[in-house]
Amino acid sequence: MNYLAHILLSGGDTQRQVGGFIADSVKGGNLERFPERMREGIALHRRVDTFTDEHPLVREARALLRPYFGRYAGIFLDVFYDYFLAKNWRQFSSTPLRRFACRFYAELVRSYRRLPSSIQGFLWHFIGTNRLCKYASKSGVQRSLWIMGNYSSLPQMSKEAMQVLAKHERELEKNFLQLFPQLAEYAQGLLVARNVEVEHNENENGKRPQR
Repeated sequence: MNYLAHILLSGGDTQRQVGGFIADSVKGGNLERFPERMREGIALHRRVDTFTDEHPLVREARALLRPYFGRYAGIFLDVFYDYFLAKNWRQFSSTPLRRFACRFYAELVRSYRRLPSSIQGFLWHFIGTNRLCKYASKSGVQRSLWIMGNYSSLPQMSKEAMQVLAKHERELEKNFLQLFPQLAEYAQGLLVARNVEVEHNENENGKRPQR
């Protein structure tokens, strides 16, 4: 999963969403420098990645893309999945995408000093170009892939990627629409279990859980 999916799967808490957003830039298990909710988002992101890596639908989609992208097939698939999420946003969120994105951007700015330097480096461009909403269009997806091809180890294949997406869009979208409800259910289960654990601990400490 890419940025938009991980943010949505992090639930309604914006600090947890920031944790889900930065997780790939946070190495190791020492997370004490982050607030609790951000640590939860990082941990959730890692659990979600493990779940998706092992899922038959993801393996099927990667196998479809591997002849075009080789070992980078999973990265291109993640971006395509964000496109399908943005395209079908109303199926998965009652909050309009633009409002959802703006709320998240505001939290990113508030959390700036806690973000990894690699995130800080592209943050203002990410917000200024409204990358989350841009995933809803093919031109936005191509632009995101172009940026990744210029500023990361991903090969510059943005034009080729869009040709592949056009060729296989129907089957990839079907794959995503089968996968994402299962993924959302899995993530929600982890969040509920965490909330139950927190509430139980607060009760044992004689504190009233906040609703």
